[in-house]
Amino acid sequence: MLFFIIVFVFVHSVNLIWPGFARALFISGHYQRFG
Repeated sequence: MLFFIIVFVFVHSVNLIWPGFARALFISGHYQRFG
């Protein structure tokens, strides 16, 4: 349970610091997986 809380806070902090980082990382991973 604590692990999910840490990940949740980490993701939100990353979204606050770099507003497009998580989305860009997801898109790049998506393209590497399917393209």
